[in-house]
Amino acid sequence: VFETKNPNQIKSLSAIGSSTSKKLRFYRVDSTYATPYESAILAFTTSASALGDDEKVYLNLNVDGYKSTDKTTMSGGKIKVIYSSAGYPAKTELDKSVYILSEDKITNGTNSFKIDVTSMVKTALSNATAVGEVKTIELLVEVDPYDTPLNANGDKFVREDNEERQFVGGVIQYGTNAPALTVEEITPELSDIKIDGVSLTGFESSTLEYTYNVAYSYQGLPVITPVTKYSSATAVVDGPSQIPENATITVTTPSGKSKTYTIAIGRAEVSPELTDIQIDSVSVDGFESSKEEYTHILSYNYNKTPQISVVKKDPDASADIELPSQIPGNVVINVTTPDLKSKTYKVYLKRRDVLTELSDVKVDGVSIDGFNESKKEYTYYVSDNYQGLPTVTIEKKDSDADAVIIMPDSIPGKCYIDVSNYSGKVTTYKVNLRYESSKTNPTTFTTPPKVTYTDGVGTVIKTVPANGTVKATLDLRELRDESDITFITALYDDGFLIDKVYSEKQGNEVSLTNTLSVTISDVSKAKIKSFMIDNCENSKNVLNCATLNSTNNDLKGLWFNNSLMAGFNKSVLNYKLNIPASVLNYPEFILKTEDSGTKTEITYPAKLSGTVNVKTTANSGESKTYNVEFERKKAEVTNVTMDYSGFNPNENLKIYENIQNPRFSGTNEVIAECINAVPFYSDKTFIVKNFDDSLLGGTFISLPYNSLNSSKNTAMNNYLDKTGFITFDINRSATVYVSWAKKDQTPEWIDDEGFIDVSNPEKNKVWLEDTNTPGMKFTYKKYYDVPEWSETPVTVSLGAVDTFTYWWIVVVFDK
Repeated sequence: VFETKNPNQIKSLSAIGSSTSKKLRFYRVDSTYATPYESAILAFTTSASALGDDEKVYLNLNVDGYKSTDKTTMSGGKIKVIYSSAGYPAKTELDKSVYILSEDKITNGTNSFKIDVTSMVKTALSNATAVGEVKTIELLVEVDPYDTPLNANGDKFVREDNEERQFVGGVIQYGTNAPALTVEEITPELSDIKIDGVSLTGFESSTLEYTYNVAYSYQGLPVITPVTKYSSATAVVDGPSQIPENATITVTTPSGKSKTYTIAIGRAEVSPELTDIQIDSVSVDGFESSKEEYTHILSYNYNKTPQISVVKKDPDASADIELPSQIPGNVVINVTTPDLKSKTYKVYLKRRDVLTELSDVKVDGVSIDGFNESKKEYTYYVSDNYQGLPTVTIEKKDSDADAVIIMPDSIPGKCYIDVSNYSGKVTTYKVNLRYESSKTNPTTFTTPPKVTYTDGVGTVIKTVPANGTVKATLDLRELRDESDITFITALYDDGFLIDKVYSEKQGNEVSLTNTLSVTISDVSKAKIKSFMIDNCENSKNVLNCATLNSTNNDLKGLWFNNSLMAGFNKSVLNYKLNIPASVLNYPEFILKTEDSGTKTEITYPAKLSGTVNVKTTANSGESKTYNVEFERKKAEVTNVTMDYSGFNPNENLKIYENIQNPRFSGTNEVIAECINAVPFYSDKTFIVKNFDDSLLGGTFISLPYNSLNSSKNTAMNNYLDKTGFITFDINRSATVYVSWAKKDQTPEWIDDEGFIDVSNPEKNKVWLEDTNTPGMKFTYKKYYDVPEWSETPVTVSLGAVDTFTYWWIVVVFDK
């Protein structure tokens, strides 16, 4: 039961009684507590020699509350230890003042105590009389209920069942948990070192050497305060007298044993690093001290001077902040230390990109069929008896974008939707407005002359009237973005200028009109010409001259896609162009006539491929027609590859173009006739039936039957969460559908690639020879954009689908 480093000092603990614990009972009479009825006397025997100066003695004991049968606990009080060298008479009052007293308070929940009784034991040993070589001392241990917390009224002890009791007490336990005397040697060690009041980091009593760096700008000398492990030991600090220099701490015990601790005091290096950068009180995302360049996104309409603040890793460093002259631009932060080490951080400030795409376009409140933000041109058909123009509305993908809708003058016509952002980026969507009949008939657009001549009452004229009035009208609708326009109309006779009039554009006029008086009677050699100049362009002609009664019906040029048509010659009337499969619509022609009084008519066929007719009619009435034939390449799926064991595209995979619904007859839907039937490559024949209309006309890719599951083709396991299992090229924008019938387990790549769930279990069924009719139960789609006029195909890369039977792909090209 003893723990001692010197087992020869304390020999034994005398047994007291036969029980394993001693109950200490106290009772309450009125408001007065009586002395203990019984206390525990611990008798120790020891050798006659005294304890050394470097040894301390502790009494270790446990204090418990009432036994469980008493239903209450000791919640306070004191433990008192009194020594007696002559024995302790039972139930006898003691004059405690003549004894050395050591006590510990009992607090709620505390039951283990280690009480320093060194001086008590040493005094007892010095006063005890040796019998032979053995001295016997006794320690009286009692639990004093004084200062014990009472109940809320301050006068009763309450047990667990709230029954008031007139007594309180505790138990001193020994036996298996017997009180034990422990002798510890006093060592020349420290328990802590404080520098300027702060404990030294990483201090351990057994470690004698340390390094401590004060701040670079530290003034004076640090105050070092040692804390000895034992109060009887002493510690002396020597140094430092300057920085850098060592400080030593020498610890000495009463017997003269010593130990020296050494601390190397120096100055810390100053770090040229930051721990944070804040823009308008918001920390730069992902900041790390070692990373020097960042991008910080501001609001799209940010228009103030940003407030930059930094947190330096070392306060002795300095930070110089340089703001950008404009946004986007870099904030440059130069951090410099007193010893001239430096580091530069850059934060690129830019405004949030405002998206310039639409999420929907509606005509008369109805969404355009097949709208996709990546597709920029659509055709919308109204009934042939539609009056006026439809109402076009939009939904922007980004509410902060600006949008302008420009409607045509009539149908047929083209509606332009310009979506722009703060940076000037513009995305243009086009909606071709057509009548229903134009689905099967050509569509003609008539462009009136830019300059029209009429007489004084508004009748169109073709010759110069003698002694009459001529009005020349300039159509400004195509010139709405021009400014400072001057429109001039002049009368010539035999080549000599007789008179002229002019007008100027003031604002947003749709036309300008000049009224000219013809003051000659013989008009056989008279001419009237009109032209426009732009004052901002140094009188440069911007518009071709318009001559009354001109016979010139030649085109000066035929432009589309911002380029003059290759090989154009005003004398050549017939052309043929081969265009990429990616082209979805006839290009918008821009016509320039040699005479601005010439009227043009453009007739587009209902479908590509076909011939566009451009008819030009001179002011005199003479006309001719230019013909441009467009031959569009076929839209197709090419370059199919698959990471599949033993894959051969010619054997393992079938591609069927322009799929249609098979025709059925009879109650069992036995095939009577099948148009473009779609068999799977397997030992059976599968026919797709009841296709949704949106899939008709598409290209069907049938995959190997019953082999595309992970148990039969392990290559699939690598592609259930990524693409690359099957790839193919498309040369025109298309919607790609991926569908399967069994095993409801959507692979990860479907969502990662942005496919949309369009499952329709009631349709898209598959007919099999054995009359089994599974459905295309799980169907997903994604739109792939091939830019118009691009001759570079887009590669579609798909992952695998883990199904027990079959899955397939349908590619529906834009028409």
